[in-house]
Amino acid sequence: MSIESLTLLSSILVISISVYLLLKYSHLFKETKAVVLYSFSASVIIWGVIFLLAVEYGLYANMRKPGMSILLVSLFSFTMLAFSLVFYNLKNIEQDKNSLGYFISSIVAGVFLVAIQCSLYLELTGFDTYILNNTLLFAVLHTVITLFLLTRVLQQVRFDQLHSPAKVKNVSLVIISIICGHSLFGSFITVIEAFSLTVNYDLFNVEYVSAILLFAITVAQGERQYLDERAKLNYLAYHDSLTGLYNRSYMQESISKKTGESRSPFHVLLLDLDYFKHINDTHGHFFGDEVLIKVSSFIKSKLGPLDRAGRLGGDEFVIFYHEEMNELTVEEFCGSILDYLSNPLIINDRQITVTTSIGVASYPENAETPGELLVKADISMYKTKGDGRNSYTIFNRQLEEEFNKDITLQADLSKALLNKEFEVYYQPVISLKDKKVVGFEALLRWNHPEKGMVSPGEFIHIAEETGMIVSIGEWVVREACRQIHDWNRQLNQEYTISINLSLKQFSKKDIFEVLWEIIMDSGISPSLVTIEITESMAMVNTEHTLSLLEKFKENGIGISIDDFGTGYSSLSYLKDFSIQNIKIDRSFIKSVNESGKDDAIVKAIMSIAENLGIEVVAEGVELPQQEHFLLREQCRYAQGYHYSRPLNSSDLLKYLERNSLVITADPAVTS
Repeated sequence: MSIESLTLLSSILVISISVYLLLKYSHLFKETKAVVLYSFSASVIIWGVIFLLAVEYGLYANMRKPGMSILLVSLFSFTMLAFSLVFYNLKNIEQDKNSLGYFISSIVAGVFLVAIQCSLYLELTGFDTYILNNTLLFAVLHTVITLFLLTRVLQQVRFDQLHSPAKVKNVSLVIISIICGHSLFGSFITVIEAFSLTVNYDLFNVEYVSAILLFAITVAQGERQYLDERAKLNYLAYHDSLTGLYNRSYMQESISKKTGESRSPFHVLLLDLDYFKHINDTHGHFFGDEVLIKVSSFIKSKLGPLDRAGRLGGDEFVIFYHEEMNELTVEEFCGSILDYLSNPLIINDRQITVTTSIGVASYPENAETPGELLVKADISMYKTKGDGRNSYTIFNRQLEEEFNKDITLQADLSKALLNKEFEVYYQPVISLKDKKVVGFEALLRWNHPEKGMVSPGEFIHIAEETGMIVSIGEWVVREACRQIHDWNRQLNQEYTISINLSLKQFSKKDIFEVLWEIIMDSGISPSLVTIEITESMAMVNTEHTLSLLEKFKENGIGISIDDFGTGYSSLSYLKDFSIQNIKIDRSFIKSVNESGKDDAIVKAIMSIAENLGIEVVAEGVELPQQEHFLLREQCRYAQGYHYSRPLNSSDLLKYLERNSLVITADPAVTS
């Protein structure tokens, strides 16, 4: 067998093996180490085709001339380097195995396509060093240009794969890759020219065409991506990336246009999700994001054609609502949002209840400038929070006065703890059976140096919003435990103490450790301490509540549900939570013996509690007939002005001594 035949067979074999390996292991293409394998295989394919052509057209003798082997090795290395650069950019394209197979197969097809074109133009001539050198120089320049353009194409494809909502289709990859293969092989056509030593330059047309095609597709891809990116940037400039609502910038521009161009009335609604930070801290920010997305979707579904909704940041939203263009009044619109959120949201198979506080201001009725309008909506929203949240407030002049007062109180409140202006007052809890004091509820009071006693209703919501409630609350627990320990030692009693926790305190991950340390430092037995929480607090995060209440129970600390019956919890949680007693809210006690419905509610609560082994304390007992009703229904404990108003520590001690620990009625109340 001749040397030409052996070369032909070996070339076909090497090419076949290389193509097979290239396609078989295409799933490894994303790994960096595969770049070398692919570069080598692709180089072998190209040079295998060159050898095939050399044998086919009798050029093998030219390739065996002196110094040609060094040139061939150099060119093969250059080819492999070129492919390495290309494949390094290609390896990060996010495509499945089939797409990679299409891509690589198309490059191979492009190579053979050019090879066929070469064979059509090949002519033999004598050896000419000048032609050889110039042809190789042109090949180098063409290769540099081709590599640059090819790299740009691959970067553009990769960009689309990673950032475009519509991924690059396989048919597009096939077209691009054929052109890439065409261009790559076009860079080495001049080698065949050199081997054939031709003076026919028709083959250079292939190089020109491939370069022009590659340049055209690069420009076209780049222009399309530029337009897509500009549209995307325009969208992001005015939209919130998480919820799809408009962002703060757009809403500010929009309100400026609305107030500047016409006097058409509209309402500005500010919404702030209640205790959202607690949701993030407890469930994680991803869960919190899902809550925001669900709320945003509902808001968008309720908007009219002229309405706009935006996210200002965090858990705060703004809505421009045109009442005259919608079926719902602004009050009904606010109510629909509250109704939606009153139902538990199901996210990732977890159930969570979210509430919101809404503030409303109207243009031009309440304000004529964007800044004033937003400030007054904000004032309304904070009024809602101060009134207990989960509602809405429409701006009026009285709100503005109250807001300015709150600003002053907030400044004073920040210094109150340091200046020892707070006091703990105590309201006795009475055993109805023998009329004895069995314990007390600790209540916070603020003795302002200029304003005198400030009602908790005036400052508690400020402390909650600013976070000062945590340090104030810890001081109350410490002071109440210290005081009850002193009284028990002084009077030889075992009075209990009930202490209210705020949601911010209850939500802290280390709340048990903080309370336990205070109780241990005071020297009081944990069994004499009862922590009071509201129904709403217990329901914010039931997993956290169950875990924390179990800790309290295991360590002897009692738990009481305050204002029972006023929240929206499920009665099923009474059997799940580790609760020792519940406090019937004063709103039900106030009308017993007068309202059959309130009588029925109180009886039902007491019946449920008795069957579950939970003690009941009736709050707000002010009249003898209320006490008689409770005795008739076998309620064991009560508190209220009928027995004593809340007293400071010195007055309460006198009260106990004066009444010899047996209570009939508070003289200060009945006289």
